[in-house]
Amino acid sequence: MPGHASTLDQLLATHGITRTMVAYGRAADRGRTDLYVLQFVEDGVLEITGDTFDAGRYEGRTAIAERIEQSKRDLADGFGATLLRHHLSNIDVELDSPTEARASCYWMAVTQAGPDHWGRYRDEFVRGDDDKWRLRHRQVIHEGFRAGSWIETANERLRQSTSAGSGDVG
Repeated sequence: MPGHASTLDQLLATHGITRTMVAYGRAADRGRTDLYVLQFVEDGVLEITGDTFDAGRYEGRTAIAERIEQSKRDLADGFGATLLRHHLSNIDVELDSPTEARASCYWMAVTQAGPDHWGRYRDEFVRGDDDKWRLRHRQVIHEGFRAGSWIETANERLRQSTSAGSGDVG
């Protein structure tokens, strides 16, 4: 029940959830799909919104892994990004029960050129039998990007390749 958790329970949940958030970001930055999907429960949901090439809803580890691998293929030439680092701030965790919690934070992705794109995460977590907190649902909200950024270039190139491949006949 919200508001009824002990201070220790809240601290332990916040620590465990923060560790999962960090593991998610590191796996994404390193292109480690195998580690990325392990941050979700088996039937977890990744929902990506905003102006980004990978917007959509992906249900289950298999679908999430397929989306990540497709992104890796789509972005194989890197469009100039040789470095990607996700930074988190203002992490807020609400423990709903000993095994369920909600969390939110701000994120910013940085490339070698500096701040690139940013937004918010809205999460639902569950604690497993192994005491590890995993994502049941993550909403990635893309709020903006820097003009000339890596993601702006990726969005534009992928839109062009999609429209070029549509086979429109005049």
